[in-house]
Amino acid sequence: MNKVDFFMIVTGDRDPDIADYAIKGFSKIKGLDFRLVVYSNYIHPVLKKRYFPRWSRYPYVDLVRNDFQDGTEPEKTGDVPLEGPFDPGWLVWDRNLKGLKARYVATVDADFEILSERFVHRMIEALDTDREAMGASVYYCPEVKDYFDTYRGTTFDIVGHWGSWCSIYRREGLDFGISMRNRFEKAGGRTAFWEDQSFFQHRNMEAGKMKMLTLEDRFCRDFIHYRNFAKNTLLNERNIGFYRRVKIIKQNGVAGLKASNVIGRALDRLIFRKYDMERTVFHKDFRRFGA
Repeated sequence: MNKVDFFMIVTGDRDPDIADYAIKGFSKIKGLDFRLVVYSNYIHPVLKKRYFPRWSRYPYVDLVRNDFQDGTEPEKTGDVPLEGPFDPGWLVWDRNLKGLKARYVATVDADFEILSERFVHRMIEALDTDREAMGASVYYCPEVKDYFDTYRGTTFDIVGHWGSWCSIYRREGLDFGISMRNRFEKAGGRTAFWEDQSFFQHRNMEAGKMKMLTLEDRFCRDFIHYRNFAKNTLLNERNIGFYRRVKIIKQNGVAGLKASNVIGRALDRLIFRKYDMERTVFHKDFRRFGA
């Protein structure tokens, strides 16, 4: 049995271009028995043909093709369609995570790339050591008051939570009957918003008297999160490689080249600012190939 089952949802027409790098990044992990389940969430057949043969060659990848989705659209869930007509992440997690059998079950974003394996081993070591911990995440988001959501056009308070970019959970003792769905709650004239996995985390911690761990800041250069990639409309297989290199240099610099991250920040601001800003604007549909 694997020690860790990572679960990555690759969504629609935009995610695959960056997921190609994210999936390859798992090859950096050594000395750990793991599997990466790559779940196709309405990926267009053109992109399946381009990427699936490559992903299938990685020995650690278990590819869920979902070919029955080709040419169809999912059932409505009542969610605001923030990325187009695809299954929301919480629904895919609710259906699939409970079936994974490894000691640890992890969710990882398709636009989250491993640059060094160190942080993965650190998270597993922390969970192995601390039996009161139900999980660990690469970051914690404290409560945010009066947050304005550019997609929904509304203001609410975000409940403090551990992010789903890369979260590893101890399967034993978790209640996967608690949905990972985001939700709104109104009380005292204010609206609280629970992000995906947030309600699941808090209810499981309360029920089992457990806690969540947060990765130490010293590991922050071991990975990069490109953020909201499924919502982009300007990046594709032709420019994604250069975009990725600039983002990594902006964050980590280049070894041996002093102040190289300053150059990276300048390039990013000059070339890619509009690429990032357009992901904050709501589009009805992010598909590249149409229906």
